[in-house]
Amino acid sequence: MNNNISFDEMLKRMSGSLNTTPQSLEEAARNGTLGDILKGVDKKKLDKLQKVLNNREETEKILNSPQARELMKRLKKDKGAD
Repeated sequence: MNNNISFDEMLKRMSGSLNTTPQSLEEAARNGTLGDILKGVDKKKLDKLQKVLNNREETEKILNSPQARELMKRLKKDKGAD
């Protein structure tokens, strides 16, 4: 993942891949309904996601990216934590 893209750009790219809007994607992450969005995802994309998630090193690299940290910060803020 390119570490120079903004959080909003990351959402835009991900939502395009998932055939949804950035707002819907962010809302689903907040509400815990992300699985509903993933149900319509192409099997190749799900396999690729599963492969990354099964690779601990790659997953940690993604979770430690500035974009992932910003997402967690936003989600915590919306839930009243912080």
